[in-house]
Amino acid sequence: MDKVRLHDSPPPENSTKAALRAGCRGFTLLELSMVLVIIGLIVGGVLVGRDLISAAYVRSQITQTERFNTAVHAFQDRYGGYLPGDIPAAPAALAGLAPRGTSEGEGDGNGVIEGIPQPGQYAYGLSESGGETLMFWKDLSAANMIPGSFTLASSTTSINTSFNMSAYFPAAAIGPSNYVFVYSNGGVNYFCVEALAYVTYYPWTGTWGNNGGPYGLTPAQAFAIDTKIDDGLPNYGKVTVQFVQGSGLVWSPTDPNNEGYVQTATVGNKYAPLGPNYPSASIPGTCMDNANVEWANMQYSVSQNGSNCTLSFQFQ
Repeated sequence: MDKVRLHDSPPPENSTKAALRAGCRGFTLLELSMVLVIIGLIVGGVLVGRDLISAAYVRSQITQTERFNTAVHAFQDRYGGYLPGDIPAAPAALAGLAPRGTSEGEGDGNGVIEGIPQPGQYAYGLSESGGETLMFWKDLSAANMIPGSFTLASSTTSINTSFNMSAYFPAAAIGPSNYVFVYSNGGVNYFCVEALAYVTYYPWTGTWGNNGGPYGLTPAQAFAIDTKIDDGLPNYGKVTVQFVQGSGLVWSPTDPNNEGYVQTATVGNKYAPLGPNYPSASIPGTCMDNANVEWANMQYSVSQNGSNCTLSFQFQ
């Protein structure tokens, strides 16, 4: 009986505490270090992957712009030196391209890509609602020099749309909602990358809206592109942050106290940087700033993460 009682009796108190301690053993420093290393590798991989994706978009946009320039030169070589969209009616007909109009900006062969805000009105290089600025893409696609088909465009009919942008403009390689359109200013032709939202003509006011969308590129993306193919300055050179909005040419924003746009002076076909009248800091919503140095040239606000920039590329 004594032996039975010994087996049925509870274990000693010290044995119970030892068992509990063994079941609740914490992590060793080595184990914690391994966990931290694994977390660091995961976070680092995510950040590196994000940077690689961003760099790939930048490279793709540069490549796309270069291909468009190459397509323009190929078109000129094939069609008597004329630009797509700008080719006059007679050679366009011989080439099997879509009909031109008879007004300026409907295929006049002057070497400048111009739009028309409304059929029969004067040509205007900043108008995207009709004329050569739309026919540019239709001609290139009809000649099989770029991918896509822009069959809805017409030389003599203006558009008014806030949807189906891909029927008129190619999607930009930089990413979602961005498109590439063409315009001219001061006799110089440009490609522009922007998050195009609408193209509208307002016949009751005689004005037109050419975009109205968000800017589309981050300052870091714009800076990377500008640095790789130009001078890295946002308001000077062949790559700038100017873009078409409404019926005018404006700039991606800087300090709002400077009315949102950088001051410039036209020197020939180039824009000479003058900077703001007073210091401005890099603040949320800006594409460029002067780092609080009065009259200093503008720099890209690369510390800002918003899509605050657009880019214009002179034809090459």
